[in-house]
Amino acid sequence: MKKFIFLCLFGLSVFNKISAQSPIPEIVYIRVHEPLKITSGAFDAVMVIIKPDNTSETVALKKPGAGGNSLDENGVIVKNEISKWLANGFKIITINSSGGDYISRTEIFLKKE
Repeated sequence: MKKFIFLCLFGLSVFNKISAQSPIPEIVYIRVHEPLKITSGAFDAVMVIIKPDNTSETVALKKPGAGGNSLDENGVIVKNEISKWLANGFKIITINSSGGDYISRTEIFLKKE
């Protein structure tokens, strides 16, 4: 958890440096949480999208054991979300991934100037 907080703070400091040098870009922040094993429900599989206007959208993803290949199906959902923003002129500026034995966390930052 400390590593996750550190990465968030690092990401924010990078954005502060960028905004000090140029006009403030539009930013999209996508966070994906996926359990890697069937757990007691401690972790939900979700994708959270923070849009440039600071509104958020939460998309439920499949958990392991929910039928089918959840990681592949979730990958398609995440890819489609990224593709939507790329088609609107955004570019990926960084992708961070962390986790452990039970959960994978991925953060994707996109910007448009």
